[in-house]
This record gives sequence, structure tokens and C-alpha cells, in this order.
Amino acid sequence: MWITDGEWGLLLSLVSQGGLIVVFALILFRVHLFRKIVLQAHKKFYSYLLLIAYFGGMGILGTYTGIPVQGALANSRIVGVFVGGLIGGPVVGVASAFLAGIHRWAIDIGGFTSLACMLSTIVEGCLAAALHPYFVRSKQKWLFGMASGAIAEVLQMIIILLVAKPYPQAVQLVTLIGLPMIVGNALGIGMFIAISETLLREEEKIAARQSQKVLEIAGTTLPFFRKGYTEEQALKTAQVIKAELSIAAVAFTDREKILAHVGIGEDHHKSGMPIQTEMTRTAILEGTVQVAHSKADIECSHSDCPLKSAVIVPLMHSDTPIGALKLYRERENAISEVDIEVAKGLASLLSLQIELSQLDKREQLLSKARLRALQS
Repeated sequence: MWITDGEWGLLLSLVSQGGLIVVFALILFRVHLFRKIVLQAHKKFYSYLLLIAYFGGMGILGTYTGIPVQGALANSRIVGVFVGGLIGGPVVGVASAFLAGIHRWAIDIGGFTSLACMLSTIVEGCLAAALHPYFVRSKQKWLFGMASGAIAEVLQMIIILLVAKPYPQAVQLVTLIGLPMIVGNALGIGMFIAISETLLREEEKIAARQSQKVLEIAGTTLPFFRKGYTEEQALKTAQVIKAELSIAAVAFTDREKILAHVGIGEDHHKSGMPIQTEMTRTAILEGTVQVAHSKADIECSHSDCPLKSAVIVPLMHSDTPIGALKLYRERENAISEVDIEVAKGLASLLSLQIELSQLDKREQLLSKARLRALQS
């Protein structure tokens, strides 16, 4: 039998920690702040600090969840450190390795291998940092991570044999934990990267679909605002947006009143009514995007109004806000980053249409003036 019962048990225990790995991967690419930092081309100082704390903390947690074996620990510390170096780059890889490695040595869990584990953690972090450019260019990133992670764990076993004393005990330990840790942690690294890549591709697909939807709406509504920013054209545009997007309601305002409201709440959000929401006034006055997270933020005077969150984006003409586009939802705190980006994209394209309508009018007036001059 190529693997003993003891080794098989250790391997299963290490692989079972994959649940933690999945949670950390979900946090990294589901939390907007972390996803934004990871994808930054040029990271700022605070970005590096957050990533170092994240991956270093993941390595430290791997130490605490380790399995005691003959006075040492079979653990998944390397997963956080190594993935940090591959994804975050040299600074993150080396710094998180030092953080997790020094912690391993300082708390002295696992007795005679403390120094060897500290050194191996730092070496593995440096290896991941060096492999970062090749990882970025690789087509099968999860496979690259798994293979390089296995090599890193082999290095750890070699360092334990060279540094840990007494030597016979180190040999006995490596014989027992070597194969499970090499296989288990390599699988953990590959799993983390595979989940991260899947989540990232999913986000990119959603963004691509939303961008396509925005362009389709802009194409359909192109004739409307070319005729001017009026109640009639705002109503037609709102109807198209409401039909294309899965939102509760769409509204347009000028600087003082509602021009159109389509969807839930249209029985009491009527065209011609003055603007009620303070956030709408702020968006128009300051030219900034506002997000209403609750019914109180929307400030509707109708007590039974079902609209509970909204994104409000100013519509611009010659860099001056002339009104606002509002997308509503029925639940509180329901406005997502995708909703905000869609609203901003629509507002930008609709503002351009309004600009073009004004240019058309000017061109018509200029042509009439020239004609009158010729007639004179």
C-alpha cells in the first residue's frame, strides 16, 4: 500500500480544512474592498497592509488549526502565505510569510520544529513571490498554483530534515506528514485559486451583460432625448429602462420636479410633483451619485410607499446637472455595485443624448439665421 492509514487520516484532515479555504476565497472576491484591491494595477500602501494582514492572518489560522503529530504540527499555514505571494505579488508574499512564520516560531506550538517551520514558511513565501509573474501569465492558474505549492511543501520537508533536531525524530516526522502535507496543501492552494478565478470570471460576465444591456437601452432610447429633455421623452425612456432592467421603478427629474416615474409607486410619484428626496437635491446640486439605503432616505410622503432603496445619478449638460436618473428597489440596502455602475453608465449616455439634442437645436437656429441673412 503506497499510503499508510496514518498518512491517509492526516491527508483527509488537511483536505477537510478546505471549508476554511473556500470561506477565505469567497471573502477575497465577494467583498468589494478586497476584490478592488486585488485587481488594482498599482496598489497603495494601505492596500498592501490589508492584503498582508489578510493572507498573513490566513497563515496564522492555518497554524492554530494544525493537527498535532509527534510533537509537531501538520497544518495548512502555507496555503494563505503561498496564495498571497502568487496573487498579491512579492511584497504581499514575503511580508505575509514573515508574519505567519515569526508567529509560528514565537508561540512555539509544535516543539522541536518551530524554527524549521518558521524558516520554511519564509522560504515558501519568497518562492511564491518569485513565481508571481509566471503565475499571472499562466493560462491554468489553479494547476500552476497546485504544482508550485507541491514543490514548496517538498522544500519545507527538506528544511525540517536540515534544521530540526534531533535528526532521527525529524526523519520520522517527515516520513509521516510529508506526503499528506504535500498533497493536501497543494490541493488547498489549487482549490483557493480555482474558486477565486471562477468568482472573478462570474463578476466579469455580469459586468459584460450589464454593459451590453446599457448599450441596448441607449440604442433604443436614442431618438427620445434627441428631441429634448421633456416629460414626454423622459416617460418613453423610463418605460424602456423599466422593461429592460429587473428593478422596481425608474424615475427622471429636472432640477425641481419629477418628469416621469414608471413602475412601483407610480400611483403617487406623479410627473409635475416637486422633488421630495433630499438626496436627489444633493445629487443635482453637487453633481454626485447618491445611494438611498432605506425608506427614510427616500423620504416619500406616502406612508405605504413600497420603494425602500434607490441609486440617484445626476444628468449633465455642459458639466452642469440638469436633473437626475433614479433606479429604485423594493428592499432596504438592495442597491448593489452593479446597480450603481448601470445607473452611472445610463446617465452618461443619456446626458450625451441631451447634449446632442441641444447641438441639433443650435444647428437648426444657426441655419435659420443664415437663411434670414440671405433673404435680407
